[in-house]
Amino acid sequence: MKNTKSKSVEIIILKTSKDKGYIQHYPESITLKEMQDIVGGLIELLPIGNEEFMVINEEGLLLNLPVNKLAKEYLLNKSPRLGEFYNIVGDVFIIHSKNLK
Repeated sequence: MKNTKSKSVEIIILKTSKDKGYIQHYPESITLKEMQDIVGGLIELLPIGNEEFMVINEEGLLLNLPVNKLAKEYLLNKSPRLGEFYNIVGDVFIIHSKNLK
């Protein structure tokens, strides 16, 4: 008998307009369009560890998007060197590397 249980993808969304992040589930995978919708434009993958990526708006600084304090704090906790170097702007999300195709 085949295993028909679908693999769920979980991401953590960190919005500039919220005080805390929240988890969003996708049934099997997240599409490029869905990723772009979350960040509001073209995506850029920022590796923040061996197994996680922060997905950010590639043109966030050029578009003068607001600073994302939640994302900055998350990055400082996960990767202090990157956290000190990067200014994170706009809405972002965190995804496990196994969920990227």
